[in-house]
Amino acid sequence: MAHEKLIEQRGEEPAFLPGRDQVKLNPSPHPRPESSLQTLPHPTFSKEFLRLFLRAWGINALLFVGAVVPYRGALRMLGLLLAIAFGSSMLGTLAYLFYRLHHTHCPQCDEPMKTRRGRASYVATCCRCATTWDLGIGIGGVD
Repeated sequence: MAHEKLIEQRGEEPAFLPGRDQVKLNPSPHPRPESSLQTLPHPTFSKEFLRLFLRAWGINALLFVGAVVPYRGALRMLGLLLAIAFGSSMLGTLAYLFYRLHHTHCPQCDEPMKTRRGRASYVATCCRCATTWDLGIGIGGVD
């Protein structure tokens, strides 16, 4: 009984009242539970991500060839510098792609979204719009 008086004073609903068989749910800060979120394909993410990946792959391929060819000849120091640039570029590219994957924004409301691994690809969830966006990046057909 003391719990009911405390509830009336505070003006809030508890998750569970002792002595009752009924559980009351608190309202969630999110508009809808995640299971009822609408899933849509993201309009631009996969195109931008793939374009960035292909450009970085081309630059890294040029750096690799530039590192191997002089290293076998007389310009060993140039080959060594290009090999270091290749390794740094690979690590930087992977770090930036990982950052872009996990720091994407909702195309409807421009809010930051939480990215997670879905069944076949990565998906990002916007809590404000109650929408799950399929980013189109991942291995398709894996269950």
